[in-house]
Amino acid sequence: MDDKSNSNTPRHFTDLKVWKDAHDLYLLTLKDVENFPNSKGAYNLIDQLLRSVGSISANIAEGFNRRSTKHYISYLDNSVGSTNEAENWYYKIEGMNWQKKDMVAERVKKLEEIRKMLFGLIRKLSA
Repeated sequence: MDDKSNSNTPRHFTDLKVWKDAHDLYLLTLKDVENFPNSKGAYNLIDQLLRSVGSISANIAEGFNRRSTKHYISYLDNSVGSTNEAENWYYKIEGMNWQKKDMVAERVKKLEEIRKMLFGLIRKLSA
């Protein structure tokens, strides 16, 4: 993170595959919730889901140019937490039968992939 001269070193957070995948998941999530019921419960769940999914890429972006690797890792840890939170909300959506089980399984799988990438980045930065 400190040496930007290496051509393999990302120069911007949008260069990171994990950010791209998290961003794409957010866009999918926006579409997922379009036809949810118009109720207070659905609104609250949608709000929490969108906040948690959006927070994954937002924390990656916010931490990217922090002055220390320690601070960056802290933001990546927050992103990991947001993957867990989003997974939790997707299980609630499934429990309410607002989405098909296979779609929820796809989103959970994507969250697991993002979480693994985040852990890999944290390990790399911690080395």
